[in-house]
Amino acid sequence: MKPYHVIVNPNAGFLRNKRLDPGEPARILGDSDLVTVTQDLDHLGALVRRLCASGVRTVAVLGGDGTVLRVCSEFASAGAGLPTVFPIGGGTSNALLTELQLSARPVARLQRLAEVLSGAAPTAMERNTLRVNGRMGFSFAVGYLRNASAFYESHPVDGIWPLVVTLKLLKGLILRHPAILRFLDNVPATIHYDDTPLPLDGFNFAYLSTITQNGLKLNMTPSASGAADQFEALFATLTVGELLGAFSRMTLGGEMNAPRQERRLVRKVRIEPLAPIPWFMDGEHFEPANPIAVELGPKLRLLG
Repeated sequence: MKPYHVIVNPNAGFLRNKRLDPGEPARILGDSDLVTVTQDLDHLGALVRRLCASGVRTVAVLGGDGTVLRVCSEFASAGAGLPTVFPIGGGTSNALLTELQLSARPVARLQRLAEVLSGAAPTAMERNTLRVNGRMGFSFAVGYLRNASAFYESHPVDGIWPLVVTLKLLKGLILRHPAILRFLDNVPATIHYDDTPLPLDGFNFAYLSTITQNGLKLNMTPSASGAADQFEALFATLTVGELLGAFSRMTLGGEMNAPRQERRLVRKVRIEPLAPIPWFMDGEHFEPANPIAVELGPKLRLLG
C-alpha cells in the first residue's frame, strides 16, 4: 500500500447528481490502486483500518465537509490519530474548501493532486476542529440555521435549484408562512460558555464554528480562523425582520448582528434545552439531543 490514498464517497453531491463519474479520480491520477469508492459506512471503516495497518496517514477525500470529517473520525476510532487530508470537494457542503480559498470543483482538485503526487510541493495548513457530543466537525448549528438546512436538503440542489430553494425560504419568511415561521421558534435552554451561564434563556439562531466561511459567502464568523485555541460561538433571538436584515448585511460582507445576541470566542459550550433538539454539523443532520456539549477538538492538517 502506498503512503497515500484517495477515498471517494459515491453519495457526494457531484456524483449523486451525475456531474462526476466515480471512475474519474482513477482516470485523472492514472492509478486505480490509489482510489477506493466506498460502498457504505461499514466499508469506510474497514478501509480506514486497512489503510492504518498499511501505514497510510495521508488521504485525499472526494466528498463534502461531512465526508472529510467522517473519514477523520474513522481514523481516530482506529487509534491512528487524525490523518493529513487533501480535500477534493464534490459534496453538497464544501465550506472547508471555501475557507481555505481552494477550488471546490473536484476535477480541478484532482488535477492538483496529480501534480502533488508527481512531485509538486503542496501547501500545508491547519484548522481547529469542533467536537460535538463526540463527533468531529467545523461548523455546528441549531435553531433556524439547522431548520433551513434541512429544508434546503429536502429539495433538489442541482443547477439553479439552490437559488430557487433560497427564494422559497425568503418568500415564506416575508409572507409569514406558518411552516417557515416555525423555523424561528424559540428554543428555551440554559447555555454555558466556558462554564459561565449566558444571560439568554433561549434562542432561535445558533452557529458555532472554527472556520470563517460557511459555504454560503455569509460572513458569520470573522474571528474563528484567527483564534489559536478557541472557536466562535453565536447565539441570538431574531424576529423575521431582524433575520432578513441580518442576512442582507452579511450577503453584502457585513457581520452577523442582532439586538439580542451573545457572540464570543470560547473553548467549550454546553446547551441544556428543556427538551431534546435536533442539530446540524457540516452537512449532516443529527437526531435530537439533550444536553449538547461542544468543545474544541484536535487540529487537522490539510494540504492544498
